Amino acid sequence: MVPGAQSLRHKGFRDLWVGMAVSLVGDSVYGLVFLFMARKLSGSDAVTGLAAMAQALPFVVFGPLAGVVADRFDRKKVMVFADMGCAVVTLAVSLLAFFQPQVPVGVIIATGFLLSSITVFFMPARSAAIPALVPKEELQGANAFMVMTQQATAMVGLAVSFGVLGAIESFAPQAFFPLAAAVNSLTFLVSAIFIWRLPKLVPERDDLDAHSYGHFVADIKAGIQAVSKDALLRTALPLTAACHFVIAWFMIAYVAVNQSRYGGKFFTLGLVEFTFMVVMLGFGVVAGKSKLKHPGRIMAVAWFSVGFFCLLMTWGKSFGVFLLLNALCGVGIPFSWLALALYSQAGFPDEVRGRVNSLWSLVQQAAQPIGVVLAGPVISRWGVDGVFFIMGVVIMVACTAAFSVRGFRSVQMPSMGAEAKGTADLPEHEGQPVELAAELAES
Repeated sequence: MVPGAQSLRHKGFRDLWVGMAVSLVGDSVYGLVFLFMARKLSGSDAVTGLAAMAQALPFVVFGPLAGVVADRFDRKKVMVFADMGCAVVTLAVSLLAFFQPQVPVGVIIATGFLLSSITVFFMPARSAAIPALVPKEELQGANAFMVMTQQATAMVGLAVSFGVLGAIESFAPQAFFPLAAAVNSLTFLVSAIFIWRLPKLVPERDDLDAHSYGHFVADIKAGIQAVSKDALLRTALPLTAACHFVIAWFMIAYVAVNQSRYGGKFFTLGLVEFTFMVVMLGFGVVAGKSKLKHPGRIMAVAWFSVGFFCLLMTWGKSFGVFLLLNALCGVGIPFSWLALALYSQAGFPDEVRGRVNSLWSLVQQAAQPIGVVLAGPVISRWGVDGVFFIMGVVIMVACTAAFSVRGFRSVQMPSMGAEAKGTADLPEHEGQPVELAAELAES
């Protein structure tokens, strides 16, 4: 049985899952098209990097605020408003592209920024909502099922992208972009309908005035303190920043490699992403059935494997070898994602989960604007071979440094059998997030 599938018997989780799955299909259809169009319209790797940066920047600017919103307001309403906002933006772009086929590249970049500015509020609300929709003993399975769904829907979206949209690009190029944007708009609308069926998901707190600016600032500070004093997260966040700084180059490198080595067709670009997703989906099943006892060790080993295979891509010139090595980069990622999602949900109380998740997203995304800006110049200076070499070395060195930190590698996963009372079996008191939250509430 697929790990976590039994959680679908809970209506709330089922509605959240359906909404997420439908929306992610649209995102994966549109996401690759977005960068493809930026490259096609501009003819520049630097502009493609700028488009990717525009998508990442809102997570840095609005990330802390998004976490506070998720910890103060009904998470269902936050998600519905976010989906409706994204539906309006993508529908507007679709109509513009229909009536003006040569869309200015500035519109492409602005659209990416707007969508991310809305999505940044959706993500912490969704992650923080999961523990309220399933029993705690099912939390690992439910998260594993969500991770596998992300990969499966990405595969469906990519299949549509390089199959259906690839054919449309060849035979009716003017319909290519408006159709992709319209499909994404429709999926956001369907997602909003299903999420509206959820029960109220009001955070379990009544201590603060939801409309006080001062209390918003205090909430942001409390979230930062909760993360910085946790034995796992205070090392995991710098590791994540280092890895994502160079991982931000991946899609830019994909586009450049596709253009320089493999003919520049959208089909080959989509195939590279599709095989990567297939491997991630398969190992997501394995991760969901595994005992994730030490999240720090899992994270370090998983990302080290990504760096190792990325390094080998320096010499994988033939399309078949490149395809294989790129796919192998997806082996460890589901383990890392699942372990950290589970830790942040089971190890922290409901009142702080939104901020923990938003800060995690912020760190993931904060490194990307810098990374994507440098991707174009790095490719121009050292070529795509140099990019893969640098990426591999940076990731492996960062993982080795993180693994050397005793607190990081010693943290154990909180128990799944009872309500969260703090992180279990940690080597030091300050790695226990629930007790920390109590201290912050008293201060």
